[in-house]
Amino acid sequence: MKSTHAVVLAAGLSIGLGAAAFAQPAELTPEAQARGFFLSTYVSGIDPVHRPVGIAFREDGQVLVTEYGGAILRFPGHADAYTYADGLAIAFHEYEGAFDMAQFQSGRGYRTFMSQPQYDRVVEITPDGVIEGAVFTDLPWPASMAEVPAGIRGPMAGHLLVACADGVYDLDPTQRSIGRRITGDQVYGMQITRDGKAFLAAAEDSIRLYDTLTGDLLFDTLPAGPIDGLVRDVVQGVGALTGMIYVNTLSGDLWEISLADPAQRTLIITGGAASFFLTPDPAAPGPDSGLVLPSLLICRADSILRLSLREAGFFSPFGPYCTADLDRDGLVDFSDYLNFLNAYDSQDAAADLDGDGIVDFTDYLAFIDSYALGC
Repeated sequence: MKSTHAVVLAAGLSIGLGAAAFAQPAELTPEAQARGFFLSTYVSGIDPVHRPVGIAFREDGQVLVTEYGGAILRFPGHADAYTYADGLAIAFHEYEGAFDMAQFQSGRGYRTFMSQPQYDRVVEITPDGVIEGAVFTDLPWPASMAEVPAGIRGPMAGHLLVACADGVYDLDPTQRSIGRRITGDQVYGMQITRDGKAFLAAAEDSIRLYDTLTGDLLFDTLPAGPIDGLVRDVVQGVGALTGMIYVNTLSGDLWEISLADPAQRTLIITGGAASFFLTPDPAAPGPDSGLVLPSLLICRADSILRLSLREAGFFSPFGPYCTADLDRDGLVDFSDYLNFLNAYDSQDAAADLDGDGIVDFTDYLAFIDSYALGC
């Protein structure tokens, strides 16, 4: 039986499908259109009973989507205009058995993890949705997750943060161990900052910033006023969007908020079905040229929407980072090469690209291969 805290968190994330789920269609505000934002639909025709929750990417270009009911669907690619019928059900894990997903990229390919609130655990899954690898048990209703990229410097590199009913926990996939509880605060969606030193978290009516190591609360948007609509997830902007965060709410609204001045808020999307987690897509065709531009996938009760930008701005993280992009600026260049050499020479964990706990020549080869591919 779930604890009282778990029931509250479950109710907050799964929210009944009342008026919010069947409101007017989602649309960009005039302010967002003037800024060059573009709204499209990745998957349409979803019965709100199924409700998409988590999204992950396969190396072959196909996309995995978890449903609140427990299924994992596989869609053929990143392009828009799929319908629910295009998703092939490849695995089923019972109600609340397939929830959020998080990924790492290493020299051995993607590692994908999935939370299973129904079973109080987080598991590693194959590209076909089969549980295989690390399993973390006895976590009180684990819901959303955030990955700390393996390429950053510091003891948290390659770890998973998991928001549970009684706080946020640190998981180490390499050691297959559950570490400390970072904070006892109850939060929803999370996102690691680009240096890995802090993480953003969605509270009920604000966005908070916590120190990844100590769990100290560093920042809260609440003094600038509550965010309406029940906050559920957050991502950071990069490039032209640097300094902004994008906040998804259960009411269907998506806000842009300035970190420098949290009172500066712009409504980007309004209306539509109840809205849940956000997932940056690293490899979607752009709205005009068809060039690959990172965009933002938005899981809603009846669809998965995509928010794009017609300029040099995008959203972070970008799903799995490019392995060779050690400074996480979205580019693979000479500065990454120098960073890798320094890390390699000092046997720093940032150079352990294959995630085996040892910095050796296989990591060097993995870096060279990724560097040649670029981002």
